[in-house]
Parts: sequence; structure tokens; C-alpha cells
Amino acid sequence: MLEVLSAARHCIFISDWFLTPRLHLVRESPSAPAPPAASAAASAPLAPVQLSPWNQLDAVLKDRAEHGVGVFVLVWSETTLAMELDSRSVEAHLQGLHSNVVVQRHPFMTPVKWSHHQKMLVTDFRVAFVGGLDIALGRYDVQQHPLSDELAPHRFPGKDYYNPSVRELEAVRMAQEDLLDRSLHPRMGWHDVHMVLEGAAAQDVAHTFVQRWNHHRLDLRSNAPLLVPP
Repeated sequence: MLEVLSAARHCIFISDWFLTPRLHLVRESPSAPAPPAASAAASAPLAPVQLSPWNQLDAVLKDRAEHGVGVFVLVWSETTLAMELDSRSVEAHLQGLHSNVVVQRHPFMTPVKWSHHQKMLVTDFRVAFVGGLDIALGRYDVQQHPLSDELAPHRFPGKDYYNPSVRELEAVRMAQEDLLDRSLHPRMGWHDVHMVLEGAAAQDVAHTFVQRWNHHRLDLRSNAPLLVPP
């Protein structure tokens, strides 16, 4: 995903239920060996951790925006009585990166019985990621699914060391602050399905994003730009 985002030349579309702008997209050294085969993953040693601020989502989006790429982000305006995803701060942080970054939070009125649950990322109408993974705290994992992460540098920094059976996320804007005592509680491994699409299939995902973006723009009476597919 980091490679695809960094290669964007025209536009980036992101839609998420929950989004963490400062999330590290890569956490291992570029020289780390390739991930093991699934059959050997459980017993394979973990690659050394290497965190860089340049690998954070917001840093990559800012870099692309400074190079003239239009970045369009849709986030769910969450039901705050039930959960804290802090979409308002996400909007403010991302739009503060550059004028080429535009965010829409939808709906205007807090929903009670529904949410926007599509997880999409598209670049240049050519490559798309779609599936069950938000670009957010608690979702990153490796094939070994380690349950502990006590020694710095942490593979799961701050609130990315996550176990909802112990404590639900809170104060998510302070993502780098730990929520759990790592010496007492294990993290919860995360296993989900996500895929990358190219060509015509990626264009279909992009068109879905464009339709949602333009609908929300009208519904919110927003000044966000109208998107027109090529």
C-alpha cells in the first residue's frame, strides 16, 4: 500500500469506517526478508522493527499533495454515543496538511442504526485496495500474530497495541500513547481479508468512490469539488 500511494501521480481516494492519520504503513527494515509461506508463518522469526515518520499515512499523503496529487478522503461521522473514532480531528488534521487534501465526514446528523463501512483506497483510477481492513489502530498485524510487544522499538506503538476484550479504544487522537499495560495484557491478533485490484476492476471501485463522494457533497451542501471520472 505504501508503494502504491507513493507512486500516485493524479489522485488518491480513501474511504474508511475508522481512519488513523499517523498510522505506520511499514514497520520493518527495507532489507527484511520476504514474509514466510503461510504454512511456516507461525514458527518464523519476526523481522526487526524499524519505524519511520515518513512511512506514516499522513506523511505520504502530504508528500503526494505537495506534488500536485488530489487527495480525497471519506470518513464516517460516527455515532459518538456508542464509540469514539474522532473523525472530526481526522478531518482537521488531514485538511491541515495541504490544500490538495479534501475530507468529507458523512452524515451531517449522527446516525443511530447504520454506518459507512466501505474500506477503499484507489490511486489514479488504476490500482485499488478493498476489503475488511481500515487504515486504523489495531488493524496492522504480521503472519506470526505476536501477542506481546514489550521491548522498544515497538512493532505496535501506542494504541496500536490493542485488545478490546481488555479495554476499548479511547482518546484515539493521541495514538502514540499506550492504552494497555504491555507487561500485564496481551494484544489481540488481527486477521482479515483485503485485496488489491488493477485495471477495469480498480476503475469500478474508483467509480463507486466518486458516486459516494458526489452524493455526500450534495447531501452535506459541501464546497468540496465535484469528482468526474475520466
